[in-house]
Amino acid sequence: MPKERLEEFEWSLRELDLACVEKREVDASELALKVEEILSSNRWPNHWVVLGETVVAVALALLLSLLVRQIWFEPMEIPTGSMRPTFQEQDRVAVSKTVFGVNVPLKRGHATFNPHLVERTGTFIFTSEDMDIPDQETTYFLLFPGKKRLVKRCMGKPGDVLYFYGGKIFGIDREGRDLIELRESPWMEGIEAIPFITFEGKVVAKGRELSGLFTQVLLYQMNILAGRLEASAKGEIKGELRVGDQWVADDPLGPTEMLHTYSQLYGVGNYAMARLLTPNEALQLSLLPPGGPLQLLYLELRHHPSFSDPHPYLGHDLEGRLRPMLATQTSLLPLGEEHLKRLFSHLSTSRFAVRGGYASRVGVQPSALSARFEGVPDGSYEFESGVLYRIGWGGIRTLLPSDHPLYYPSPERIQGLFNLGIDFSRLYEPRSASQAAYPHRYAYYREEALYVMGAPLMSAQDPSLLAFQEGEMRRAESSRPYLPFIDTGPPLKEGKIDLDFIRTFGLNVPECMYMALGDNPPSSGDSRLFGFVPEENLQGAPLFIFWPPGPRWGGPAQKPYPFFNWRSATLWGLVILLVAAYLARIRWRNRHPQFKKLSQD
Repeated sequence: MPKERLEEFEWSLRELDLACVEKREVDASELALKVEEILSSNRWPNHWVVLGETVVAVALALLLSLLVRQIWFEPMEIPTGSMRPTFQEQDRVAVSKTVFGVNVPLKRGHATFNPHLVERTGTFIFTSEDMDIPDQETTYFLLFPGKKRLVKRCMGKPGDVLYFYGGKIFGIDREGRDLIELRESPWMEGIEAIPFITFEGKVVAKGRELSGLFTQVLLYQMNILAGRLEASAKGEIKGELRVGDQWVADDPLGPTEMLHTYSQLYGVGNYAMARLLTPNEALQLSLLPPGGPLQLLYLELRHHPSFSDPHPYLGHDLEGRLRPMLATQTSLLPLGEEHLKRLFSHLSTSRFAVRGGYASRVGVQPSALSARFEGVPDGSYEFESGVLYRIGWGGIRTLLPSDHPLYYPSPERIQGLFNLGIDFSRLYEPRSASQAAYPHRYAYYREEALYVMGAPLMSAQDPSLLAFQEGEMRRAESSRPYLPFIDTGPPLKEGKIDLDFIRTFGLNVPECMYMALGDNPPSSGDSRLFGFVPEENLQGAPLFIFWPPGPRWGGPAQKPYPFFNWRSATLWGLVILLVAAYLARIRWRNRHPQFKKLSQD
């Protein structure tokens, strides 16, 4: 409204008020008509007013919500089981974006950042932007493009050196101090640390393709170049280990005071990959000598990968490429009935859906290769530490009774759930001694006991384990070079962490980088695959699980972050100030209705 017209409107209102007080009806009627005429001449069509106000309100709400989610806090749904048991699929968590600093909206980086606030053994959220992670693209509110975020546990900070043993991490910081919290914190109990996803890690096929054969492959662990395999036209294969910036020959029986074989890397040789075999399968794969007494099942252990002995071979990988493949030592451990019961009592699987007797991972379309589970009612399920749950709406879990068909602990059912219970694909059924599809199940020693699925399968005094270890030592003496799968002990010297050993064989975390691991190693893509997380990618940390209701409701198992700090206090203060200013404006307008009416017009 022009200034002259506004002054005329204010004068007319005052005169109308005075005429009403003095009861001058004719003047009051004329002045009322004049006020109405002024308002009508400045009024927009109602539908345009409503549309304009709606567009502005929605745009401001989206912008405000986006800014809040970027720099303050946001609710987040956990999409996968990579962080089980801490976070499960469809968990809703409240994420604080101010625990480490103040983020720059809509891009990676920080306006302020304090690396000392990042807690080892604490969980954090980071963006996948500019990292070696596939399928990064996503959208916020179906409008704003962005990058996917991941939640993992921080297990290494810049300058740390880390070594894996017994499902734990032994590490030192840049000053050589023992990072004892990595293995003894209460929230780390029950969480496994495995130094690889597969022995080959990330594979990059290079070189020219000769008659369908990829002649060279590079192998990466922690997304760091670890070795290479090269095949000639005649099928001869040469393998070399990457040590620093040098290529060296792999020597399994080389000097123990320096890195000389692939299995020494980060403690890889302390771990085996495992699958269960029936007696017939063990005989067919030439792993079991004929004529001896047979057990219900056998635990096949692949261990000590090498670029030289066992010699690499040509084979087809899971992508169907014919290329040089890394070989491992193989051992066989007989399991009796008590071992199978113990194994079943520790069983954990991915979350899976059963439809018509076939099972597949939740979120994965069933196929002809889906695992068979006949006699199991349709539904979604998961095993966690030997306990079976049915998964309902919103990820709510219901404990199932012991008479459920999935609880039947037959050797066939135990073998199926162990071998197929991560990917639920029949590709992982035992077919050959060197097949590429091998279950993501891990075995290792801790305090001389053999652990599988994060729990002890055999104690140090178990006769079966003692006989197995004796057989491994005899094999090492008669079949050199052979590295037996026995307990070599933690990297300690006189009860204290062995600094020289850790620095020689451990993993160095670069400056401004962080190592992020999932709590569920068989189902987690983490630093073992995509490498370290850059500092500028860190965005915040989960502080609270608010869905589903149950015993996990509340703060997650992690080194706690403070809920309030000066950054969150500043944001709270700013919001309170803005709300107070808005309420004051509303109050002022209510006291001056004529200006409220004009602003609407």
